[in-house]
Amino acid sequence: MWRRWSVVARAGHRPEFARELTSLGRVYVIFDRDTRGDLGRAPIELQQQVDRLIAEQGVRVAGWEDRTYGAVEIHRIVTTR
Repeated sequence: MWRRWSVVARAGHRPEFARELTSLGRVYVIFDRDTRGDLGRAPIELQQQVDRLIAEQGVRVAGWEDRTYGAVEIHRIVTTR
């Protein structure tokens, strides 16, 4: 989804991460050391959109510490449709 967001942005449009992601239906977002690192290198606008999505529509459903992947968190995105 982050690549898709970037393609839309490069085409001169204003991408909205939440809309693009929730258009897929029931969605879970998984964060681990790698995804956090990737997001940290993404455009600040995308970082802010992801943070807002998790804060406003995310429900943490699981979390644990992994020796390879670090802190792992799974968030279910709750939509109002």
